[in-house]
Parts: sequence; C-alpha cells; structure tokens
Amino acid sequence: MSKFYVDLVDSWGNIQHTEDEVFTNKADAEYFAMECNNAFAIGGEDYEDKDDYMDPDEYEYIVREEDDWDLIE
Repeated sequence: MSKFYVDLVDSWGNIQHTEDEVFTNKADAEYFAMECNNAFAIGGEDYEDKDDYMDPDEYEYIVREEDDWDLIE
C-alpha cells in the first residue's frame, strides 16, 4: 500500500520540510500540497522584509509517494 507525503522542496530539489500528515490517497495529498503552496505564497508577501524570508518562487510543496515495499529490504 502506498503512502503519500507532502514535502517543501527548494528550487535545487532538496527537501526542506515534510508535513506531518501522511495520506493514503494521492488526490488528497495533491490537494493538500496545492493548499500549502497557496498559503506559502500569501505568507511570503507578509514576511518579505524579514531576515529569514523564504522566496515562494524558490520553493514548492510536492507530493512524494512511498510504497510499503520500498521499506522492505
């Protein structure tokens, strides 16, 4: 059975953060990622002058699938 995770990824493909929620349905994970992207973009406008500002154009929430079989060696 596959599990789906939502990761915040920078423009170089590095995972910066993984959301706590784990999904069993890809459509639900994609919807959640879309909501996170929208909130991140809106939040970015509010924090543009802060020292720890993360440019929304350089980050994106994406869905990562992990199959239970991947965990068995």
